[in-house]
Amino acid sequence: MYLALILFCILFYLLCKNKANKSTIKHYIITITVLLIAVSGLRHEAVGNDTFSYIRLFDKICIEEWGQIVDGFWEAYINPSSDAKDPGQFIIIKALSYISSDSRMFLFIVAAILLIPLGIFVYRNSESLETPCFFYVFYITMFYPYLPNSAVRQSLALAMLIIGFLALQKRKVLSFLLVLFMATFVHKSVIIAALIIPFYYIKNTRLCYKLCLLLFVFMLFYYQYVGVFLSMQSDIYEMYGTGEYYSYNHSVPYMVILMILGLYFLGWTGINKDIAITNKRLVYGGAAMTLVWVVMVRLDPSVIRLTAYFGPWMGLMVPDSLKLISKRNFKVVFMILLLVFVVRACITPDNYHFLWQDMELHDRY
Repeated sequence: MYLALILFCILFYLLCKNKANKSTIKHYIITITVLLIAVSGLRHEAVGNDTFSYIRLFDKICIEEWGQIVDGFWEAYINPSSDAKDPGQFIIIKALSYISSDSRMFLFIVAAILLIPLGIFVYRNSESLETPCFFYVFYITMFYPYLPNSAVRQSLALAMLIIGFLALQKRKVLSFLLVLFMATFVHKSVIIAALIIPFYYIKNTRLCYKLCLLLFVFMLFYYQYVGVFLSMQSDIYEMYGTGEYYSYNHSVPYMVILMILGLYFLGWTGINKDIAITNKRLVYGGAAMTLVWVVMVRLDPSVIRLTAYFGPWMGLMVPDSLKLISKRNFKVVFMILLLVFVVRACITPDNYHFLWQDMELHDRY
């Protein structure tokens, strides 16, 4: 299914590219957004390790009273445990239950909550049709199977963060920080997005972008210590301190790291020619942070959430960088890049099933 979605994004781009304008970009983004929401909502309960768990949680919260929902709110936020964590998610889920008490509709709503702000984010940062085309190919490849197709609370946190990014682009720093703080009630890991703030204030964007390569190298050698730090924050993340995930016949996703590194170097080449760099500080900053934190997948693939908080910026940066590098051969190089993502989708196992198909639940159930 993910390969089919990527191919649709590319074919739809080819159909629309000759009449590309802002209206066409809007139509493209709306179409892809609706498609992704539909595919997410129609997935089998076993698609995504956490989907069935969130369905059961939604059914449970639907019949609970508000007093039960908010009881122990601050304790769950300050001292989270496996039984009580990220209390903001319960409030949002309870509020969504008033829209519909059907768990299938819940999946549609969560997908819409994330993908609609994401679409607005792409639209406001797109001057050509290549930007949304690459953005969605990149997002489907890297993050869509996880957000929103598995993790609900991280999806809600990312949706709030995207709204914060839109505010930050309008120079509303306090609004960004407020939204970011509110998002920590849904998932505390989102606080890492505050690392984009230095790029907002530091004028030498080129230097900051390039120095992040050193941070990437540092993380390659010391990512285990970051995992230990995460495990010290709560028993929930204890597994990150042990680093045992890949000891059970799992292969490290080095291809993901190499792909992000390659995209980073495209930005490296383009940033030297970018005369509009002042207005794109956040784009380059977010892309650089994507590279730095993608290393954490060496610890556990679920830590891709840290990359997802910055990943949308890289999805915006790459098409612009390609144009700066080679205006004459841009379309050829652009199609070759898209082909790389198609090939990756072809060789990556796809466990997507529609709700009417047979699929076994994860072993933990």
